[in-house]
Amino acid sequence: MIYLIKNFHKKQILLLCSLILFAPITHAQNFDPTAGTGWSWYIDPIKNSKQSATPPPKPTTNANERMEKLQAVIQNSLNRAILDPNQDNIAQYIQLQNLMADHSSQFSKVWQQTLLSEPELDFSILQPTNTPGRKFLNEQAQLEQLVALDIVADSTGLLFFFREDCPVCHRFAPILKQFAIRYDIEVIAISLDGGILPDYPQPEFNHKQAEKLNVPVVPAVYAANPYTGTIIPIAFGLVTEDILLQRLIEQLIPAEERLVQQQFDTSNQLRIPI
Repeated sequence: MIYLIKNFHKKQILLLCSLILFAPITHAQNFDPTAGTGWSWYIDPIKNSKQSATPPPKPTTNANERMEKLQAVIQNSLNRAILDPNQDNIAQYIQLQNLMADHSSQFSKVWQQTLLSEPELDFSILQPTNTPGRKFLNEQAQLEQLVALDIVADSTGLLFFFREDCPVCHRFAPILKQFAIRYDIEVIAISLDGGILPDYPQPEFNHKQAEKLNVPVVPAVYAANPYTGTIIPIAFGLVTEDILLQRLIEQLIPAEERLVQQQFDTSNQLRIPI
């Protein structure tokens, strides 16, 4: 008898949580909250034909309130299990956790079904996370960089500000030189202390240019366009070729004007509706 009572109590808890989560369904199908007589299947359909013909009012409880109630039930069960850790209390909390896990599993299942029926909602198609997809995106990005840099190299040079007594400048100079050779970009080295670097033995000596740009630290790299007269900071300190490439493209080629990105977008037929 004691076992039956405990088992019945556990079933009551699961029933309560189910009613909280599926309140609209329960109200709409079984319960008439305005009748004052309980569950509708207790009512004689013949004697109350007029009353049954009237549709029950829509439930006022929204999803947020239902979830808050369920979370409160679970939290209360957890608190009770912690404060009074007997087998029954812990078992009740485990049952509630299993109930939530079941709902999460169902949510995940329906999520996948929805993506299969409406693939335009699947963001991983445009931004894949699997290995082949990431490899394809990386190849596209590299191609985009080369195309964009060709555009930059035709109209832009680099101003390299340094000091001979700067150890970081000595370390960065060969990186910049190799970058300029790789992408065929002209570099004008400008010494701020009248000294030279092994990779740039014949620099310019133009303090006014540095003062005009208010160069804060060295080494410093600026992109200069002689056709438009614009000068844009690209990098400060010791950076890699990859960073130089990324900064040049980001600063000089707006995203909407990158040719490869446009081609990729045009060839991709999936669109997210606005």
